Amino acid sequence: MKKTFNVDEYRKMVNESLALSECSLDMRQGMITMLEEILHRTGNYKGFQYLMQDKVPPGEKPGINCNSTGLIESTPEIERFRFTDPTRVRYN
Repeated sequence: MKKTFNVDEYRKMVNESLALSECSLDMRQGMITMLEEILHRTGNYKGFQYLMQDKVPPGEKPGINCNSTGLIESTPEIERFRFTDPTRVRYN
């Protein structure tokens, strides 16, 4: 008998782990690699967004920086990814 699982539920579970987990960067990168592979193979890849500081645990680096008003667009491009964590993302 063929076993299946719900891709959307898996995506939600990984998104929550990427946002809230304080596990290692390598662990989160592994989650990203597996999720992207599943999403691409099943035709469900719809891109991702970097998480801002208010979406990650206190003291952890965000996926992208924004200015004091919360706007990414008005943040100088060179500052957007300075001192950030590329694994702090959310998949659509």
